[in-house]
Amino acid sequence: MTRPYPKLIHPVPVTVRKFAWDKTGWDDKAREPIGHAVRDRAVVLSGQVKYKSIEEPTPEFAGVRRESKGYVIFRYIDLEAAGVTLERGDKITKIGNRNVTYFVEYFEDAAHYPDLQGAAFLQVWFVDRDPGELELDT
Repeated sequence: MTRPYPKLIHPVPVTVRKFAWDKTGWDDKAREPIGHAVRDRAVVLSGQVKYKSIEEPTPEFAGVRRESKGYVIFRYIDLEAAGVTLERGDKITKIGNRNVTYFVEYFEDAAHYPDLQGAAFLQVWFVDRDPGELELDT
């Protein structure tokens, strides 16, 4: 008997706009986009959201900066069904019915099961400031 695939707790729809590498000019020396990043493909996935901090003040030389961060847990089976590979710099534009502007920062595998041959979930950490570039697109 095989175990049913693990489920998310209180999943909500999460809209992710994929970074379009083929449509974005790229400066290899500076390792950043030229002009602005193009994110044209929107994908709606079911995810479990956890906010770690919202508008938390961070002291810096130029003054206090406020930032928000958290993570979304996606099931690998749902990512595969949608044909999506998430990458750093992808933009989260909607969580549930709320419009947001968050950027994918890094990933962690979660929920390892022997009968699934590894991780069942992908934990996707996000921040409210683009971690790799100046954000100019809308």
